[in-house]
Parts: sequence; C-alpha cells; structure tokens
Amino acid sequence: MFYILVSNKSEQMYDIVFRSIYRILSQNNMYCLNIKTITTDTELALINAINSNFKESQRIGCWFHLKQDLIRNARILGLLNKKIRILISIIHMI
Repeated sequence: MFYILVSNKSEQMYDIVFRSIYRILSQNNMYCLNIKTITTDTELALINAINSNFKESQRIGCWFHLKQDLIRNARILGLLNKKIRILISIIHMI
C-alpha cells in the first residue's frame, strides 16, 4: 500500500507517481501486480494517467460519484421536485 501526497493533481504528476511506484516495486522484485479493474472518480487527469500506465486494466467510475453527478446535473437542469427529492434520499441510502 502506498500513501502519497502530491503538490497538484495534474496528469503529469499522476504519471510520475505511477512510474515511481512501478520503479520501487521493480527494484525490490515485488512487481507482480495483475490489476484487472481500477475504480476512480471522474477526475480526467487521473483517468488519463491510469489509462496510459495500466493499459491492461479496465477503469470504472465509482457509484458514489455517479450519484453525485446525477444529482448535481438534475439540480442544474431544474429537474428536482418533491417526488424526485424523495427518490434521491432513497438512492443515498443504497
């Protein structure tokens, strides 16, 4: 497990992080990851860095962030009425 603090969230920074992790694991003969699926939010820089560094893996969006995006867009479009607010409350419980 790695815990990494970065100075920004650019695609270049994520790329450096992923290459550094690979280098550390390779130097210690520990690189044997076979990552099938990676779950992320909708941050484009992270998505692009994952797609270029983990070409064999499938990236999927997480359910929590999908729900947030749906609710945010419904508010922007003025689609929230009382019945929909109740539905949103139910969705948040899932």
